[in-house]
Amino acid sequence: MPDDPTLSIRPTPEPRYSRSLEYGVAILRCFIADRPVLRLSELAEMVDISRSTTHRYASTLVELGCLEQDDKRRYRLTHHAAGPGTAAVETVRLETPTAVKTLEDLREQTGHTVSMGVLDGTRVLYTHRLFAHGLGQYEADLGLGVGAHIPVHCTAIGKALLASLSAPDQREALAALTLKRRGPNTITSKRALAEELARIRSDGLAPCDEEQAPGVLSLAAAISHPGRSKPMAVSVDVPAQHSTIKAIIAKLGPHMKAAAERI
Repeated sequence: MPDDPTLSIRPTPEPRYSRSLEYGVAILRCFIADRPVLRLSELAEMVDISRSTTHRYASTLVELGCLEQDDKRRYRLTHHAAGPGTAAVETVRLETPTAVKTLEDLREQTGHTVSMGVLDGTRVLYTHRLFAHGLGQYEADLGLGVGAHIPVHCTAIGKALLASLSAPDQREALAALTLKRRGPNTITSKRALAEELARIRSDGLAPCDEEQAPGVLSLAAAISHPGRSKPMAVSVDVPAQHSTIKAIIAKLGPHMKAAAERI
């Protein structure tokens, strides 16, 4: 799911495609984990169409059961709309029956929240998220749970997944990205990101030093077993107040690699 839904709207209508459907999908893409509820004015601004047109599309999506309104007339996705994402999560879980036990062990070893995710277009989809409860961990977890989509370019798990791709697939993935700044150290140059991915592929570990958000450090490793439906990776999130990225790599790196190998 793109960070900016307007990026999926072609500036010139294609005769082969339905413009209305294109805008309807763009509206659904506005809803992500860190903005689950939106007003009509916010939707109109994000999709860059008039409020009256946005209202017509949103009303249609409500009628179709994809959106619902709360008592303040704000919109949110229904469980029906989340169905495809839920199906994707369940498919990955069926392919990785040892994942939960491995992640439980990893949480015990690291003392921090651990996750597993898959590459889903230009974002990462969390398929597992096992929370820890130490000082500062709640803030570092950013309120994200299973089913959340997060950016690939500024997260450890996203960079691990990108680094695991073949050279042609990685070039295609980079071309589709918009490198928006999320944290103080977000990489916003595609050349710099490509160089970072080469280092990650060589080292086997993907670090994130306050790139996703201030105060959040994370480390990830790709799951290399072939034959899975999507590229997969595991990650751990650590409050920056507890450590440095260099210390995390030294202390937790071996555990991350071992967990990725076991899944």
